[in-house]
Amino acid sequence: MLRRILIFFIFVVIGLWFQGTALYSISPSPSFIIPDLILILVVFIGLNIRGGVGVFISFFLGLLADFSSSQYVGPLAASMVASYYFVYAVSGRLFSETNVALSVLTFFATVIKSIMCLTIMYPYIDFSIFSEQILKIIGLESLYNAILSPFIIALLGKASSSSKSSISLTKY
Repeated sequence: MLRRILIFFIFVVIGLWFQGTALYSISPSPSFIIPDLILILVVFIGLNIRGGVGVFISFFLGLLADFSSSQYVGPLAASMVASYYFVYAVSGRLFSETNVALSVLTFFATVIKSIMCLTIMYPYIDFSIFSEQILKIIGLESLYNAILSPFIIALLGKASSSSKSSISLTKY
């Protein structure tokens, strides 16, 4: 179990570093939209970890993303928990083992995260939530996440299944 937690923590650190620095340095312009690797980790958690542990990990990942990338503490944490609940609710009724289903699930989880985050920040920032530019950004980020998520989740699945452990986080 400790090995699984360590592997997941390494993925979180690499995801935060890659999302916060490396993707911005290779992007063609400062306004280039990058995929949200932390959200893809939350989708993985929603598919594999049930109950309070999954909610706590999702909140913690969102809080880490808040601390590393924004001026406001809380919008990404709440958005990640909402995305976790969406994935948790849908994955019980949907066969999410196929890449297409996983991409669609990640697409809608990204839309939920983006709209909730914008709704929370609406009183503090002057913008229209449903403007054409905001909707284009939400759509592109959702599309990028949907394309990238099957590869990252497969990598996470292989890494977590290679760590042979008798205790699973899904029991708690």
